[in-house]
Parts: sequence; structure tokens; C-alpha cells
Amino acid sequence: MKIISGFLTIAFTAGIVAFPIDAPAKVHAADVQQIQRQAEVQLAASNYVDFTHNSLTSDDWWVNTSGKHEFTVTARTNYVFLHHQNSVDNSPISEVRFTIFNKTNTAASRSFEYPGNGRSKEYLTLEPGTYYIIYRNYHRSPVDLRVFIYPE
Repeated sequence: MKIISGFLTIAFTAGIVAFPIDAPAKVHAADVQQIQRQAEVQLAASNYVDFTHNSLTSDDWWVNTSGKHEFTVTARTNYVFLHHQNSVDNSPISEVRFTIFNKTNTAASRSFEYPGNGRSKEYLTLEPGTYYIIYRNYHRSPVDLRVFIYPE
């Protein structure tokens, strides 16, 4: 029995010694997969917009996010347009207008008008193209906005 036990000890020890030689290749493969997943997440980040505009006044006219807050749709995709708006003086907002503008195909642009304070959520289907948002406050007092648009 001591001979079998001795062979098992030698075989087990040899396996442990051999493992570190093989380990770096496995660790490297795992690192590559993690980097690939991070790159996919970064690419997906260009498919949404998230911004805040505090104290938007009617004198600001149409605010254009082109070049600053753009996103690209590569295939017809369902999106969510979510925004929060509150007047600085807590008066009921008469109206804030938004247009989700498609640079590639202006006919695919979408417009929305929102009265009142609070949160609004729209579900929409966007055609391929590069989009940005233009918006305007028609209320007499400043409005704070928080805008999100993201794939559903």
C-alpha cells in the first residue's frame, strides 16, 4: 500500500508542478475575453444619450445637441425616450418641445411636446442613422431637464 500511496503522491505533485506552466495561457485567454466584453460595452454606449440642462429658458431658443450628445442606430431598433422636467419656480410648465433628429434621414425624425412638471416616457422605433436631440422651453420661467434615450 505504501508503494501505491507513494506513486499517487508523486503523480499529484507532478500535476501541481505542471499546472503553473499551463496557467498563464488560461489566464491570458480569460483576460482577452474580459477586454472584448469591455469593448462591446463601450460600443453599446454610443447607442444612448443621457444629459442634463438646468435653467433652460425660453430665450435659449432651440438647443442643439449635435456633436455633443449623438447616438447611432445601425438597424431598426425600439428605443425609450425618458425625460424629467421641472420648472425652477414650481409653476406648471406650459410646454417643452423635443425633436429626435436623424441626420441621415430627416423624415425619420420624431417630435414630442410635453406640458407640466414631472416625468414622461415614450416608446419609439428608430430607423438607422445618426441622431441628436433639439429642444426648446416655451414656458415663462426656467426649466430643469434630465433626458435619457436608450435601446429598449
